[in-house]
Amino acid sequence: MKFISKSLVTALAFSVALALAPTSASAFVPFHPIFKPWWPPKKPPHKFPHKIHHAQKDPGKPHLKHGLSAVQWYVTGSVFCSAAWLIGHAAYVSRTEHRELTYREAYTDVAGCFLPIIGPLLVAQYLPRNY
Repeated sequence: MKFISKSLVTALAFSVALALAPTSASAFVPFHPIFKPWWPPKKPPHKFPHKIHHAQKDPGKPHLKHGLSAVQWYVTGSVFCSAAWLIGHAAYVSRTEHRELTYREAYTDVAGCFLPIIGPLLVAQYLPRNY
């Protein structure tokens, strides 16, 4: 145990010393305009900056919204959750109890993905026991 802790301390000290030591390449690189960072690119100034308000969009280009809205993310996540949960639950029930899922169990799983906590309670209240 002592050997492991000594070797870990030695390896840690060596890696810190190696990370902090200057390299020979970094010592000889002069500052030159060619080494300026290329990212992020600078935007060219607008032709008429006094006429454009910051909140206005450029009328020449259509405004395209990239990405999904919150509702789209919610629905997408709920659908994927429902699919994965039904497959997993069906595999578990098939393996352990040697039967298929009942409609009530499937509806409970889907409702639990779309409305966590409340969904399964609603299914339990409104569906009959033998469904």
